[in-house]
Amino acid sequence: MADGRYELAASLLDSVLGKFERDPTIQALQRRVYLKLMEKAQNTDPFELILYAQKAGEQVPQMNVAASTGR
Repeated sequence: MADGRYELAASLLDSVLGKFERDPTIQALQRRVYLKLMEKAQNTDPFELILYAQKAGEQVPQMNVAASTGR
């Protein structure tokens, strides 16, 4: 995670989650990784954003259609 390889960090955390799922340190780290991935995907891929938000336990904010179309 320190070098910005969040996808790799997420994959590693997902692979150990079954063994350490109750560990608060692992849970906090997983949340942080998925929040970073949400930041990265928010302007480029809405589908990834939804998936990462679910893994992070976050709600995806509803998009205001009128604001995005310039009305």
